[in-house]
Amino acid sequence: MKANRDRGRKSGRNVIALLLLLAAVCAAATNGDAPASWRTYHSRDHGFAIAYPADFTFYSDPQKAPRSYMAVCAAESVACFQYSGQEYKGTNFGAAGLSVNILGSLHSEDDCRRIEGAAGSVQTVTINGVLFSYANTSEGAMSHLISGPVYRTFHDQTCYEVALLITSTNIGVYDPAAVKEFDSTRVAKQLDAMLHTFRFVSHAKAGSQ
Repeated sequence: MKANRDRGRKSGRNVIALLLLLAAVCAAATNGDAPASWRTYHSRDHGFAIAYPADFTFYSDPQKAPRSYMAVCAAESVACFQYSGQEYKGTNFGAAGLSVNILGSLHSEDDCRRIEGAAGSVQTVTINGVLFSYANTSEGAMSHLISGPVYRTFHDQTCYEVALLITSTNIGVYDPAAVKEFDSTRVAKQLDAMLHTFRFVSHAKAGSQ
């Protein structure tokens, strides 16, 4: 009888410990903590930090990133993280990446949060204490498509944009036997997970905008 009670108490303690561990994991995810295997980039000039997984490569200069018909990073990018694409060989996948952009021509919060080319309404979300306006965007040209959500926030009198973009080619231009249509689910989830590690850690350096 006593042995049963001891086992019951031990089992109860194990359940409580498991629940506390799960709570800690959930809290870490909510707070934007990245998996231990991810790297973290800190921008001293622009005062932000963001984490990225091993199958993404960081480029401080977007001109050095691999070229695709429609680029996932722009001239305004101060940080470019591009996916290797290994998983999608033999498909109509083009490129995928997350860029942090400084939009120097937008000098007010209203202008910053007005997302041109939005496919639908602009909404708001708070991530790690940062209030973003965001919308899905999509653009096509010559059988190529680039799409994904764009997030903007006005911080230290500067318009920051975080763009999560994926490009592809119209599957109809390929021989069906040679190329398959790719499923963007996994890489889209990775881009979103990266976004949720973005945070401001210091003020931007004067003149860096």
